[in-house]
Amino acid sequence: MSDEKDGLSEGAEEAPETGTTQEPDENTKLRSRNAGLDAKVSSLTATAAAEKARADAAEARAQALADGKENGDAELRAQNAALKAEAEEARQAARVALLAGRYPESFAELGEAIGNISPDKLASMEARLAGVPSPEDQSNNVRPIGNNQNRSASTTAARTPSEQLADMEAKFLSTAPPWDID
Repeated sequence: MSDEKDGLSEGAEEAPETGTTQEPDENTKLRSRNAGLDAKVSSLTATAAAEKARADAAEARAQALADGKENGDAELRAQNAALKAEAEEARQAARVALLAGRYPESFAELGEAIGNISPDKLASMEARLAGVPSPEDQSNNVRPIGNNQNRSASTTAARTPSEQLADMEAKFLSTAPPWDID
């Protein structure tokens, strides 16, 4: 047993020697671990500071909105108005292009202003520019039928409906049926 004690004591005496050789490795591990923890703490501190700054900015904006009695959508309303104006310009350009295709003579005369004129007015203008006479010009050349000298005036008196019915019955009965083939 004394040998075991001596063996243990010899090993115990040797342990400080081996511990000193392992001490730099252990120190390196601890320093590395400490550096990693320091980096983690600093990154968490930076994240927390950024979150706090964002929260402070949001709170300041909310306070400014409450003080200014705005609902905060003025910027969105401006964007919406700009988009609506852009869409209206696109519609107007499409309308001008469509009308220019339908009424080329009017477009040649009016240009972009063609988009502000109704299609009825454009059609009449197109007809005049193409050489087709307007309805007012056509009505001046027409003679009324009632004043025709070549037509003879009727001398018969107006007949009553019963006389007209009797004449139609007589004419109907005097015609031969279509199925009679003699």
